[in-house]
Amino acid sequence: MGRLVPDEFPLSSLRNDAERRVVEAFRDGLSDGWLILPDVGLRADRRDHQLDVVLVHADWGVVDIEVKGHRMRVRDGAWWSNGQPLDPQPMRQAQDNAYALRNRLRAHGGELERVDVEYGVALPNTTAIDGALPPDTAAVQILTVGSLDEPQDAIESLVSDRRGGR
Repeated sequence: MGRLVPDEFPLSSLRNDAERRVVEAFRDGLSDGWLILPDVGLRADRRDHQLDVVLVHADWGVVDIEVKGHRMRVRDGAWWSNGQPLDPQPMRQAQDNAYALRNRLRAHGGELERVDVEYGVALPNTTAIDGALPPDTAAVQILTVGSLDEPQDAIESLVSDRRGGR
């Protein structure tokens, strides 16, 4: 079972049901080596970043997961919901937030100078992606309903794929 940080984090404080379901899936489905930090605010690059869920593991590293409660489809290389393209695009948002966190951690020096922060998008209301994924998105970066049923495998696959199997 993953560990919420802080232990008594009130899930009711999360913005929406989608984020609550993702945090609960990580809490219930990840091993106890995973720390789960919901709703992380970060000021960097003269702007604010809001990271939906940050996962930390001594062996697997750091992962930023952005949560989108929309039912998604991909059209012409862009993410759409309710007939509109999303702005910002989910993977760009996840990447920007992950890089901001990575840069903040690296600034602390020591072993953190080489830390990477992997990233993905959780879609707890989507069973399958309608349309071909954009070229900058690997399938393992997308966690749909089925992936959230077995989040340990999904997160380990995301980290392994993004790091080239390291």
